[in-house]
Amino acid sequence: EDRIIDNLRKNKDKFDILVVSDYLKGVVTPRILEEVGKYTASKTVIGTTRENALRLKNFSLIGLNDYETVSTYEDVKEDEAIPEEKIVKYGTKLLSDTNSKNLILTRGEKGMSLFEKDRSVTHIPAKAKEVYSLIGAGDTVVATIALALASGASLEEAATIANIAAGIKVGKIGTASVSIEEIKNGIENL
Repeated sequence: EDRIIDNLRKNKDKFDILVVSDYLKGVVTPRILEEVGKYTASKTVIGTTRENALRLKNFSLIGLNDYETVSTYEDVKEDEAIPEEKIVKYGTKLLSDTNSKNLILTRGEKGMSLFEKDRSVTHIPAKAKEVYSLIGAGDTVVATIALALASGASLEEAATIANIAAGIKVGKIGTASVSIEEIKNGIENL
């Protein structure tokens, strides 16, 4: 923990965007999250988690799926269809409770919902034609958003590109990467 925090402090001027993915393996501790939360004034900090989204305080962007967001506040089954009004209610609440600026929710075949700091919500429809595997779709979204933001895209542009990338990813079997050529083709075919 001390080495990670020391490394963050020494290198904070070397990164444009910091992505924190918490897979509940014990690496992302409260102390590390507190340290990372200090950088959001000058850096874009994207946080993802598989559980306890309320740990992500003061982030520039939180990336979760609809189940992770709603289950933060109420019991819900992972395969249960979640009504849009709950998505909006709990997405807005999560932004407030974490004092974070933006939230992107992946919603499977319903696409994504982008909650921005002004509390507006933009729903982006899914682009997948066929779905073979959802494994890694959320990670594809977060990685694509990070790359797009670091390249100068607006948050809505980054989310749109990430939605295209996720649509390509779920059309592949198992864990798979998405190439820049595939994303370019997806953009051209909008």
